[in-house]
Amino acid sequence: MTDDEIDEVVTLSIESAHETPDRHIDYCRVRALVARRLREEPSEEDMKRVSQRLESGRWPRTDST
Repeated sequence: MTDDEIDEVVTLSIESAHETPDRHIDYCRVRALVARRLREEPSEEDMKRVSQRLESGRWPRTDST
């Protein structure tokens, strides 16, 4: 993923965080957003980069696998 694509997924993840009571970013939701953006399953590297970007902005991510 490019940095712009990661920015887009991060923005969409943050926008949807209000849907959870604790305002966490859900791993499955991020995975679905990445897959929709890429039109394919995200690699572990893609997921790691998106997660790092979210966490650096202090948006906690839950692992609901």
